[in-house]
Amino acid sequence: MGWLLLVLAAVSYVGGGIAMKYSDGFRHGIASGLVFVAFCAGAALQTLAMRSGNLSVAYVLVLGLEAILAVAAGKLWLGETIATRTAIGIAFVFIGMILIKSPT
Repeated sequence: MGWLLLVLAAVSYVGGGIAMKYSDGFRHGIASGLVFVAFCAGAALQTLAMRSGNLSVAYVLVLGLEAILAVAAGKLWLGETIATRTAIGIAFVFIGMILIKSPT
């Protein structure tokens, strides 16, 4: 259950980021409202997920997954390009997520 909540939190944060882009500096009402809804939902989901896990692991996993999903969303929904340097950085984030979650 904790993993699912962390994934949903990251997805919610990325949704808030996409809404930020479409809000155009809070000039568009619906997108601006979605910014607040998505980020509040993400924070609530992350809070629930962190009840049963370590802060350091849960927080890093959400941030890492959010970074990966944000790059993917930028590419898919906003038509952004992914530079080689960005792809390498995202690979390092992914590797870091695996290492932090792996048993010691």
